[in-house]
Amino acid sequence: MALALILTAVRIQAHPIPTLVVEAIFHPDRACELKVNLDPRLFLHEVPSTLPPVPGSWWRDQDETERAKNLDRARQYLAGTLQFVFNSSSSQPPWEVQAIDSMLNTEISATTAEVHLLARCRVNLPTDAKEFKVTLARNAAVPVILLNSELGNPKVVPQSVYPGESSRAFSVPVTTSSPPESASVTSTALPNATGSLWRLMLASVLVVGLAAVFWWSRPRSKA
Repeated sequence: MALALILTAVRIQAHPIPTLVVEAIFHPDRACELKVNLDPRLFLHEVPSTLPPVPGSWWRDQDETERAKNLDRARQYLAGTLQFVFNSSSSQPPWEVQAIDSMLNTEISATTAEVHLLARCRVNLPTDAKEFKVTLARNAAVPVILLNSELGNPKVVPQSVYPGESSRAFSVPVTTSSPPESASVTSTALPNATGSLWRLMLASVLVVGLAAVFWWSRPRSKA
């Protein structure tokens, strides 16, 4: 439900501004689980805020070929918009992407009113990796909310990243002797909605303020 706040509260234009939320969860076995909640409007139109939220029927009415094409468009958008940097080495992971209910953060259903795409992957960290950053392309239409955390640690480090900028460095946890928890990443395995709720609530608050600042700071054409 927290993403509903993001989508309904940020009404600076005729339509809510699209959102892009990145979550990086670091595991004890020196792996990083990346999740990107992507509004399809970001790759469906050059000016995504001119489109209304994408209804669930957009996905339900597509055949398998059309769905595969749009999943590939989402991967291309991520490859051209986000760079994941460990130390000074940039990485573009292989994403598993699926459609989700944007309000509930669950798999899309017959009652889904608005659809988002969830991209997920698990990255093994370089042995010398000490810090992690995310870089957002200069031509990105919206800022990014980045949520960094360690598995099992309730502390989340939130950041806002504007187009053309990189996030502050997040210190990568050192290797531990603790056995890694099961965290297989597949196109059908969604994060637990209850466990992610407080993260999404935090993101919703950040997006409301961030979107307002970003929109009102944009240059406006003279009448």
